Amino acid sequence: MHIFDMDHTLIDNDCDLSWQTYLQADGRAEITNLFWRDFYYNMYRLGRLNVPAFLRFQYSEMIGRTKDELRSSFDAHYERYVRGAIYPEARALLAQLRGEGRITAICTASAAVLAENLQRELNVEHLLGTQLRTDGAGRYTGEIEEPYCYGPGKIEWVSRFCREHGFSLDDAAYYGDSATDIPVMEACGHAVAVNPAPQLERRARAQGWPIVHFERSGEAVQA
Repeated sequence: MHIFDMDHTLIDNDCDLSWQTYLQADGRAEITNLFWRDFYYNMYRLGRLNVPAFLRFQYSEMIGRTKDELRSSFDAHYERYVRGAIYPEARALLAQLRGEGRITAICTASAAVLAENLQRELNVEHLLGTQLRTDGAGRYTGEIEEPYCYGPGKIEWVSRFCREHGFSLDDAAYYGDSATDIPVMEACGHAVAVNPAPQLERRARAQGWPIVHFERSGEAVQA
């Protein structure tokens, strides 16, 4: 099975960032949200994210609303910030894997609801992502269903997914771009670094993992 991180692996975008950009542009968030967006993103890239604080910030605009009520916003965000950012090489690779009968999945720290349109667009079979908690009326509470699908938490998500489909982690190939993907990449039997951040690139070279660079157009470049 082949499991792909989403942001900067399948798409040239970070959906947590662009969701906040969308909210501000749509008049539903304060301009100061962009400062906090960038702050939390930098902490994420450094592996120093204060997860509870980030989650309270990131999903505050969804609190008290249902998925159906937010559907038009999810769709507009996708059309504006995600569809045009899909790496052609990623699209081609997924099509090749499907043609070979391989199981494919997206595994992302972003809320799964922000990844569903991409999953459909790329015809990926499975989606592993941060699940937002709802109340009895289906309204988002601002909390998540543990574990957060980030860093070491991705190992639990991927392990559970493998067990449910009769595989072990040794059978899984994980494609990621960030230093925060290193734990799950080391846990899986195969790892591919896609557009790797410097820390991941160093680890990939030390471990002998393939390194691939996807671009907005053209063929993948093998490092």
